[in-house]
Amino acid sequence: RYCTAICCKNRGGPNNKDRKLSFYPFPLHDKDRLEKWLKNMKRDSWVPSKYQFLCSDHFTPDSLDIQWGIRSLKQTAIPTIFSLPEDYQVLEWGQ
Repeated sequence: RYCTAICCKNRGGPNNKDRKLSFYPFPLHDKDRLEKWLKNMKRDSWVPSKYQFLCSDHFTPDSLDIQWGIRSLKQTAIPTIFSLPEDYQVLEWGQ
């Protein structure tokens, strides 16, 4: 798995054993929440698939539940932590 956020290079797998990194699918069946995710990512018109994820680095600690040592994303969680270059401009396909 890998994170689809712009400028994020986080990947899952055996190379990331030293970090507590988790990946979460987009809320494809919750239109309002999905719009908030995409707006915060600066990818308003992009349509993610069920095979694309955001990593835990983009969520505040209060967005996560931990039970039995397993981290899960709260149903109301919205990603808010993104670091884009200052000169970053959103480019739309076909322009």
